[in-house]
Amino acid sequence: MNNSNLLNGEIGRLLGFRIISAPTVPTVAGREVVIAGHPMATPFGYQITEVEESSMLPFRFTRAITGLQVYGGSVIRPEALATAEHDVVEPTTAGATE
Repeated sequence: MNNSNLLNGEIGRLLGFRIISAPTVPTVAGREVVIAGHPMATPFGYQITEVEESSMLPFRFTRAITGLQVYGGSVIRPEALATAEHDVVEPTTAGATE
């Protein structure tokens, strides 16, 4: 696992699926929820909405530019998603030799 995986939440792959961990996935009655689906179900978009050029930077021959980037995503095809609830069980050391 490298740093880019930590930044985007991807923790591995299984049977061709990307496994992603996110703190925003809900729990239902103390059980965790697994969400699987096709990328077409949840598009993501971003846009730079405001750009303004400020004055010259000190000790450089360049100008600074400031802007506002907005982004977001949404579920547009819920039929392309599947969910399942599961219990989280801590691993045991039964049968382990020391």
